[in-house]
Amino acid sequence: MKYLSLTLGALLALSAVNLFGQNSHHHHDGTIHPCHTDERTEQLLQENPEWIPLVEEANNELERFTREFEESGAAGERSVKIIPVVFHVIHANGPENISAEQIEDCIRIMTEDFTLQNSDISLVVPAFQNITADVGVEFRLAKLDPNGNCTNGIVRVENQATFNGGENLKSISPAWPRAKYMNVWVCNNISGNAAGYTYTPGTVAGPWGAAADGIVVQHSYVGSIGTANSTTSRTMTHEVGHWINLRHPWGGSNTPGLASNCDIDDDVADTPNTIGWTSCNLNGSSCGSLDNVQNFMEYSFCSRMFTNGQRTRMLAALNSNTASRSNLWTANNLAETGVLTDGVLCNAKFSASQREICAGDSVVYTDMSYHNVTTRNWTFEGGTPSTATGEQVVVYYNEPGTYNVTLQVSDGSNSVSSNEGGFVHVRPTVGVPLPYSQDFESYDAQSPNPADFELDWQYGNTITSSSWEVTSFATGASGTHTLRLPNRNLPAGSVSEIISKPIDLSNTTTDVTISFKYAYARRNPSNNERLRFWVSADCGETWSLRGIWSNNFDTAPFTNVNWFPNSPSHWEQVEITNILENHLVENFRFKFSFESDGGNNFFVDDINISGPLVSSIENMDISQNLSVFPVPATDVLNIALYGADPYMYHIELFNPVGQLVHASGQNAFPGGSAQITLDTRSYAAGMYHLVLINDKGQRAVKRVVLAR
Repeated sequence: MKYLSLTLGALLALSAVNLFGQNSHHHHDGTIHPCHTDERTEQLLQENPEWIPLVEEANNELERFTREFEESGAAGERSVKIIPVVFHVIHANGPENISAEQIEDCIRIMTEDFTLQNSDISLVVPAFQNITADVGVEFRLAKLDPNGNCTNGIVRVENQATFNGGENLKSISPAWPRAKYMNVWVCNNISGNAAGYTYTPGTVAGPWGAAADGIVVQHSYVGSIGTANSTTSRTMTHEVGHWINLRHPWGGSNTPGLASNCDIDDDVADTPNTIGWTSCNLNGSSCGSLDNVQNFMEYSFCSRMFTNGQRTRMLAALNSNTASRSNLWTANNLAETGVLTDGVLCNAKFSASQREICAGDSVVYTDMSYHNVTTRNWTFEGGTPSTATGEQVVVYYNEPGTYNVTLQVSDGSNSVSSNEGGFVHVRPTVGVPLPYSQDFESYDAQSPNPADFELDWQYGNTITSSSWEVTSFATGASGTHTLRLPNRNLPAGSVSEIISKPIDLSNTTTDVTISFKYAYARRNPSNNERLRFWVSADCGETWSLRGIWSNNFDTAPFTNVNWFPNSPSHWEQVEITNILENHLVENFRFKFSFESDGGNNFFVDDINISGPLVSSIENMDISQNLSVFPVPATDVLNIALYGADPYMYHIELFNPVGQLVHASGQNAFPGGSAQITLDTRSYAAGMYHLVLINDKGQRAVKRVVLAR
């Protein structure tokens, strides 16, 4: 073990930000990205040079305390220290909005790893089994917030910063007092392609670091379920090790694998000097002795243990006043954060898989109430079922409209409820007829998102307040109004989507053409942004890509100003003609998806859909004489035919991705009414399309929902 006086050079090498870099441990993509400690530390101190002497002093003081703690034998004390935790989930309604169950799974794994209860501890190689450490630290989600209000220890905030996460997350969802909670920020992606990072206590010891103290982690490295998996499940254990003053076993070079790493140290006596590993070589002896490849602070994908020496170093940090770590586990703080009780029922809350659907579609509702819920009573206006008692419920909506949802929960003694008015908007199954034209002139451009605009358009995975809007400040392609995405304000990596209302293509042919005009500028040549155009044959349930543009599709010169098109030359027209037969349905929809990368604003105008209508005979609507039931269907689908005239017909059934899964032979309809049945037991759940075509050239399309 080497005891160091921490100079600026040592700070750059050994403290500040520790990033668990994107490497084979996590991604198995063949690319190894070293930790970004040097880069992050240099950036931190360059941006805040006045911190340098303060950080140096704090690190020296913590090292002095660690030596005295070890020499005193205080590490022999074996009580469990409980640390209250709060997770700040920054999301854009995508997979990064991880479930409470996934977060609780992460808490479980961390606690097992820090208390020697992990199931894989028996796999530690014999040479290190006698120094595997029970650190004696348990983690619990907070049940009381800083104001003493009930919480489940999870804060959720919608913001596009989730796609390029880092220190920006900490202003979007500010840290709870670090003397009372360990703060964790979860996002979709961390700038620099890291799985997570944190600060060691000395780096954030004083008031200058209170707002930054905590861990930033990508959602797929939280726990082992949901968006994560068992391979990535130890990332948080690794980051907490840094947060309690551990370094990588190879010291502070920030580059595992260098031969020179043998000459530096992590200040822990029982972790052998090593060059550092990005693979699980259990026989590795890189510096003259067997390496502790299975250490949680390594980059191998077989982390299993902390050592006794690492335990002592972490306990010293937790007993030190540095960065307020010593207050976290005190009896008073545990009471003030509510982690010593099961909590009381205080909040009725639920999530929905989607809030805007088409008639016949379903919404999955999940109870997220807390704490100690024993019974639930749901009420779904306009839905089937209309009431339910389960923790998760699938509800179908068969009629257009806007509907309320109510949830009442009880713990056996008390009850609380949540009544969400106008929670679900159900669009008509049959869309507007062709020709379709949208020039945005009819909308009120003084309101960013007027009510009539939101009836015609649906936001995808974007945050409404920062995404698409109608503007009159640009020179439109053909008028004064246009659709604008304020892309220059969006972080790199964010994806902004906008979806049309349903459009009826059932009476046209595959010669249909979709055209639109766009205007776009980049700030500089490095902006590699992407525009994607998608179409859907099932009212937005599934999507097919029909066009993609990237890099050099800008229509104006580079500019850093808040750009708006001011000339007809800034507009370019695009035509989409690859519309397949399975998309000729009554609830066709299209979607623009823009992936940001630091460029300037993007505009759309003059959207048109046209195509030859079928002949006068073909155009006779027989859809009204065809019905399918029940909704949803399970084992059998009933098909009812009505009409005065007889005809021959055949039926085709297409699955959610447009594949033909059933085709009947020719059948005779004698006139009047008839009913046939179709066995659907062999088909997976989802949204299907049933097409009836008769010998007069008429066709009818009906959506079919299959449930399991």
